Amino acid sequence: MNMDKAEKRRFLVQLANFHKGFVRYKELAMAEKALERKKAILPNEQRTELQTLNSKLPYKYGRLQAVIQEYGGPAEVLLEGGNYKCEAFTAAFSYTQFSPEALNVVMDTAIAAINIARGKLKEIVVSGHLPQETVYPSGTPYTAYKDIKDILAKATRKLVIVDPYVDSTLRWSPSLGQDRGYVKIGSRYPQGIRC
Repeated sequence: MNMDKAEKRRFLVQLANFHKGFVRYKELAMAEKALERKKAILPNEQRTELQTLNSKLPYKYGRLQAVIQEYGGPAEVLLEGGNYKCEAFTAAFSYTQFSPEALNVVMDTAIAAINIARGKLKEIVVSGHLPQETVYPSGTPYTAYKDIKDILAKATRKLVIVDPYVDSTLRWSPSLGQDRGYVKIGSRYPQGIRC
C-alpha cells in the first residue's frame, strides 16, 4: 500500500476513531455477555448503542482493513486449544457466538492490531517531519528559535534539547489544556520545564 503523508495522516485519524468505537463496542459486548449469565439484558440505550456499533464498525473496518493488515499484521486468533482459528474482527462482529472468555481474547487481538497499526503509521508520519539533528549557520538564531518552538509545540512525549545557547528566553509554554509531558532543555542554564 503506497500512501503519501497526507493519506497516512488521514488514516491515522480514521484509525483513532475506529479504535475509540471498537473499544466502546468491546465494553458493551462484554457487558451484555456478563448480563446474559445473570439472565438479564443491557439497558435499552446501551443495547441500541451496541447494535449501532455492530452495524457501523464492520463497514469502517472494510475501509481500514488493508491498512490494519499491512501495519498491524494479521489479526488471527486460535481458540479452543488451537482447534479453531478465526480472524479477530470477523469474529468480534459475530460476538454472540462466543463465550465471554473467548470474546475477550478476540476483542483484545483486534484492538492490539489496531494499536500496532496506529503506532507504526504514526512513527512513519512523525519520523518524516522531525529531523534527528539540525545545524544552523552562524547568524541565524531566530530560525533556530522558531524551529525549536515548532518542535516543542508538536512534542507529545519526553523531549530533550541540548544547546549551549537555548535558555529561558525561549519563553515557551504549552497551549491551554495540552499536556506535553516532560521537556528538558540542556544549556548554560540547565532547567527542566514541567508542563
